[in-house]
Amino acid sequence: MNNQFLYTATGSLGALSPNAAGTGTLGLYAGMNVSTPRITISPFNLFGDTLSWVHGSHQFQFGFEIDRTSSQSSNSGNTDTTRPSVTLGIGTVAPPITTSTFAGIGALNLSTAQALLANLAGSVATITENFWVNSPTQTNWINYLNDFFFYRTNVANAWSGFVKDTWKATRNLTVNLGLRYDFFGAPYMTQGLAGRTTGGQLGLFGISGTNFANAMWDPNASSGAVTTMQFVGPNSPNPGLGVYNNYWKALGPSVGIAYQMPWFKRSTVVRAGYGINYIGNNDFLTINTDTGSSPGQSLNVTYTPSSFLGLGGVNSSVVPLSTNGTQPFAPVSFTNRATPIYGYADNLRTPYVQSYNISLQRELTSTLTVDVNCIGNKGTELYTNQPLNDPNIFENGFLNAFNITRAGGTAPLFDQLLDGITIPGVGLVNGSTLTGSQALRLYSVTNTFIANGSVGALANFFNTTPTGTGANGGLLTHANLPQNFFVVNPQFSSVTLVNNNGNSMYNAFQAHIAKRFSHGVTGQFSYTFSKDIGDQSYGGGYGGSSVYGYRDPRDLALSKGILNIDRPNLFQGNVSYELPIGQKRAVLGNAPHWVDSIVGGWLVSSFFVWQSGVPLTFTTGSSDYSFTYNTGETQTANLVGPLSGSAGQVTKGNGFVQYFPSLSVVSAPQPNFGGDPTLPGRFTNLQVVNSQGQPVLVNPVPGTIGNTAVNLPGFRSPGLLGLNASASKVFQLTEHKSITVRADAINLLNSPQFGYSSNPNSGGFGINTNIDSTSFGRITSAAGSRLITFYARFDF
Repeated sequence: MNNQFLYTATGSLGALSPNAAGTGTLGLYAGMNVSTPRITISPFNLFGDTLSWVHGSHQFQFGFEIDRTSSQSSNSGNTDTTRPSVTLGIGTVAPPITTSTFAGIGALNLSTAQALLANLAGSVATITENFWVNSPTQTNWINYLNDFFFYRTNVANAWSGFVKDTWKATRNLTVNLGLRYDFFGAPYMTQGLAGRTTGGQLGLFGISGTNFANAMWDPNASSGAVTTMQFVGPNSPNPGLGVYNNYWKALGPSVGIAYQMPWFKRSTVVRAGYGINYIGNNDFLTINTDTGSSPGQSLNVTYTPSSFLGLGGVNSSVVPLSTNGTQPFAPVSFTNRATPIYGYADNLRTPYVQSYNISLQRELTSTLTVDVNCIGNKGTELYTNQPLNDPNIFENGFLNAFNITRAGGTAPLFDQLLDGITIPGVGLVNGSTLTGSQALRLYSVTNTFIANGSVGALANFFNTTPTGTGANGGLLTHANLPQNFFVVNPQFSSVTLVNNNGNSMYNAFQAHIAKRFSHGVTGQFSYTFSKDIGDQSYGGGYGGSSVYGYRDPRDLALSKGILNIDRPNLFQGNVSYELPIGQKRAVLGNAPHWVDSIVGGWLVSSFFVWQSGVPLTFTTGSSDYSFTYNTGETQTANLVGPLSGSAGQVTKGNGFVQYFPSLSVVSAPQPNFGGDPTLPGRFTNLQVVNSQGQPVLVNPVPGTIGNTAVNLPGFRSPGLLGLNASASKVFQLTEHKSITVRADAINLLNSPQFGYSSNPNSGGFGINTNIDSTSFGRITSAAGSRLITFYARFDF
């Protein structure tokens, strides 16, 4: 491209692109991975020491640790590639495939057919390119013609100290007391390129305001200012500021007791403990995305051709893409609306976990012990990603206009937005022969949103489209509506505030019995009954790489529920048995030496595990933004009929495996489109029905959220079952030479674990729970093939 190096990535064919959610992969042409090429050097320097002092019945320990973590990287964690990326698919005008021109194609296949034709024809849907700087004093952008490395060196400093006392209070009572202090400094970049919004957290709200109270959900809010960026940290113009303030209050006490009850003949011990630990590790890949490529020091440009553009037309007149006069460090314009921004709460604090336990251990015999335990962890003020730019559809009257248009009527708001605008392939909106609502019902880009109730997606279309004006969001200016009519900060595509809204809780009862080796047998067995709940928006980290999404940005409590790692029941056991065969054993005890050398001394062992299945979530189609356009959010279905956990049962069909034999998907009843001839052909919603044809799971109506939970309580995938075994023997050749032979069997029963992957504890499950998919209920993965391994080892 322009006589420069071009890299083409190969891969399997994926979904068509751009599909309704913009997530397809088939249309990616000459794709360049964000990290290609990548250089990463990440040294970790640690200095620490401990001191112990015994004084009477006390044993004191003191210690400290100083850490310096850094990561020198290039092309690591940026939000776009440093070379242009072309995506094929439907551009401004969809291919002329309709249910009229191709009779019998059906509404379900229409979008796929249009996207496939556009891909095969080489139609360019979008071209994206990134421009960047490598110094806070640069005056011009770098692009792929003069460099392709995006340099950032991240640093985070931390230190800690602790004091601990182990006190032998009495002969039977031991007390542990401790106190630890942790400091985790805010990360910075040695190039002075750590960026944040001017003023910190308040700058994220842009022209709407400065906080949640005066900026959110008000299309007329105007108490803010245009968002600008500033560099902070060492070697920057603002060395006294950080991307967020350092947190100095991470004090973690701990206490524990162990009491041996004197009233029992055999050892019986009660133990209990409580402690607070702080989570302060930095994810430099995320930090690079959040601060190292913040708006002003990088510019992600998306070009959407206004007419048909084939691959042959992508030449030096198209790429490098135009920056439209935007200079480094200049405010992002209101016509951009394609750049995401991440920011941190000014007083972002270090999350902490409270851990507690109580246990009773009893020695039953000299080789057999049993213990029961109650344990728990409470995660508090965990990092979350709070979306600020979710489109407003309520206070601005947009939902009402959407419903009027969907029912075949004319919405004044859409006339205001589109009056005088020429809609590609439809015509000029004039309010009489062609109203705004009529144009939206005819336009191939928007009529699918209307037909399927995707009000959030249509709101995002109006907020970002250049259709009719040539400028992203230009329809708002054309209609004399405020730029923040739909979103709080219209400069950006998404605005994410990294905050401390997350909480989680794990509680468990554990029972464990262990047998020490005697009479040739050793083993243990345990059972755990537990529950793991928390906020689904908690990503375990912070920033762009851990977006899980709030179900409703207006009601954060709706995101609380069972986590996908929840497994209520877990049974585990292992046994090793030295077979009583051979000389001086119960069987063949007088056998000759050559017989004993073959059959004696064999050790067999086994491991067994069974655990509850993965909690399931019934989702809707990826384009069904019936309430929100928060792309990190899981859209759930509405439960309208009885659904029992017993509905899940693995059954084998003709070439597939099904998990819901009593459930099936059928076309959903069409809404009242008011006699409109176009919308019925674009309606693709399905619904799940039971064996009597009664609806069970349906799509939410526009403006509502699904009434089923993410990770629906009581409805799980098949449990995980595993039985492994091994057998081994040592053949002693001489005093110093021996041969060990061994056989290991993984999944001895050869029972398939339907739905699981090679990592069964990943939290994911291979079953299609999308109610808008014709493959609903199909199990798409399996693990558990029997694997037997034989090996021999010679020791000398």
